[in-house]
Amino acid sequence: MRASVLVGCHNEGDRLWRTVESILGTIGKLDAEVVVSDDGSTDGSIAELRRHFPHVVVVSQNERVGVAAARCLAAGRARGDVLVFLDGHTRPEEEALERLVVSVEKTKGEALVTPRIVSLDETTWRSQTQQSSHGYALNLETFDSWWLPLKKMKEVKEGGGTFYESPGLVGCAVAVSRQMYDRLWGFDQHMRQWGNEDLDFALKAWTMGARVLHDPEATVAHRFQRKFADYEVSPEYPLANKIRAARKHFTESVWEDWLARAQERNRRKLKNHPEGLWASAWGIFKEDQKSAEQERRHLLSHRLHDEFWYAKRFDLAWPSLGGTQLLAQPAISKKLFGARVSATMAPPFTIVHETAAVQPSDRSRTTIGVGEPVNLNLSNMANAEWSVSGNAQLSSSTGTTCVMEAGDQETDITLTATVGADSVSVIFTVVAPTLVSMVAPSSYIHCIDRPDSGFCATVYVAPGTVNFRGMLVFEEQAYAIGTGVYAPLNGESHQALNPVGFTGDINGGLGSEVSGSDTIYSGDPGTDPPFEPGILSLSIPWDFTVPWVGANHAFATVGSYCQLQSDGVTLVAYKAGASVSLQVSSATMNPTADC
Repeated sequence: MRASVLVGCHNEGDRLWRTVESILGTIGKLDAEVVVSDDGSTDGSIAELRRHFPHVVVVSQNERVGVAAARCLAAGRARGDVLVFLDGHTRPEEEALERLVVSVEKTKGEALVTPRIVSLDETTWRSQTQQSSHGYALNLETFDSWWLPLKKMKEVKEGGGTFYESPGLVGCAVAVSRQMYDRLWGFDQHMRQWGNEDLDFALKAWTMGARVLHDPEATVAHRFQRKFADYEVSPEYPLANKIRAARKHFTESVWEDWLARAQERNRRKLKNHPEGLWASAWGIFKEDQKSAEQERRHLLSHRLHDEFWYAKRFDLAWPSLGGTQLLAQPAISKKLFGARVSATMAPPFTIVHETAAVQPSDRSRTTIGVGEPVNLNLSNMANAEWSVSGNAQLSSSTGTTCVMEAGDQETDITLTATVGADSVSVIFTVVAPTLVSMVAPSSYIHCIDRPDSGFCATVYVAPGTVNFRGMLVFEEQAYAIGTGVYAPLNGESHQALNPVGFTGDINGGLGSEVSGSDTIYSGDPGTDPPFEPGILSLSIPWDFTVPWVGANHAFATVGSYCQLQSDGVTLVAYKAGASVSLQVSSATMNPTADC
């Protein structure tokens, strides 16, 4: 599928179905789906949407979590190569959606693309084009933002199109390739309620080597409001989201400076919170700091540009390496300089370290996966005393050789070899799995003239820069949501994938290959024809464990669904990026049940 239009909403009233109506009216011949993601609405707007458009896919959270979480939920269900995110109070103009998709394709998926934003009159549902908004600026010191006119944006040519570079973006309307979305880890679903999730996404794009480009020829109308009329946004949540973004993106010295400045700016009192605004926001941040630290390690180890580069590129006064306001030294990249040696004089030996896995090809790397074993010896093959500081274990404490196995925590571990009075150390960085991807074969699972579908998939776990052969992965139990023809299967539990290891092979773009395969199959709901369109969907938590440690850790939620589309004959099965499409009348193939 070429594109998915993803609509996030919370208590939008009639605006929601009118937004979907506008999308369907302007989508034209674009090969696209519409997915509505409900962030715990309580106003009846979802029921009203289903009354108007019963075949539009809706995914829901039981309670309000936030804008970013709703967008991530929709992205997990999406099948398109390009994702177009819209708010539930927008009206795309004619050809705007197709133009956004084409613009992303012109950049070969390497840029986020934003449209021109105009005001939407929610009474008449008409665009007010007398005022146009284009780019979006970002101040790193305060995370304040404001609109930029075209004349202040750099014009660039890309794939035969004309675009303008934007430092930030507004999340009410943005298009991004599926591949780029996953590479950036998407919107930060841990940012609560509202605020800063779009600026964080833009900053990730720029520092990770992508760009935010503006296409002024695509227009989307958006309902602006001076205050939140349909739901509450408590001020501590936008501030907590700013703290989270700063922690993820800034090197340590910049983070400490930002923290002091931010605390000074936000000392005001807060209703119902006697501890004050800053203390309340800081408490929210600390509740989920672990996930922020995980993404921070990923960003700082994979980004191509830092915050100083961003500030210089977009003419920001802070942070500045050359100024007197901040005395910061750039962090030394372990990837560039490899092992760090701690000795007052050069010892007469070095540690020779080689990963037990032959893939990836750089076996002397110091970034390894959780559970990954590393073979060790000294360059002079001397007998050494081996010790490790951090979450890892050694096969022995003395000897000419040793095997180190990483534990189950994302952290730095220090390995030390000592011979007499001489010692030398190597620091390894351990990374955890982040994403599950699947690749489906051309065959399918189906019984002729029945509304069942499925396939067997090869499973990969990212990132592909390390090897996860020392850990196991498994699925937790999940329960299906079934509508239409699949309603009889609503609440059924799926057959979870039991703990399984890895082949040792690496697909650089997808990650470590899991042993065996995963079977996705709807089952037969047992209903008689004609079959009503419907969907059977699951959100399946995936965990990993390192056997010698024994603890289980959640690392991904995988979306899976089987759908009978609105024509009543087309079947689609999907899980973690893999999909097959067939017809109800397709021949029986590899049935897992009696036909």
